[in-house]
Amino acid sequence: MVIENYYTELPEVKKLKLYKLAESTLGRQGVVPCASINFVSVEEIHKLNKQYRNIDRPTDVLSFESDIEDDAGDIFICVDVARENNPDLEEELRLLTVHGMLHLCGYDHMNDNEAEIMEAEERACLKADL
Repeated sequence: MVIENYYTELPEVKKLKLYKLAESTLGRQGVVPCASINFVSVEEIHKLNKQYRNIDRPTDVLSFESDIEDDAGDIFICVDVARENNPDLEEELRLLTVHGMLHLCGYDHMNDNEAEIMEAEERACLKADL
């Protein structure tokens, strides 16, 4: 089960039921669909980015794998940064959810080859969820 946590009321986000997309993405990878999606403020994502990645600015999504068996981990999404990235908030949040979940499954994009593989899987997950 994927749980959604909100820092504030976000009815336009809650109605998307992104936990279903997250569960589907994890399931496609053969990973137990147990994780959390945390929707946080710009200040919180900035703090986490600085603390864990030593990058002193906000970002749109962060992923943290879990050391606990049968728990994929946690992703943190900043709706305000997502909205700046793409005026179609639903499209952007769906992409960030899949992107974050794929990071929990071991995907990365540190070089061109990894990025191509991850982007192809993002497209496949998004298409499968339509």
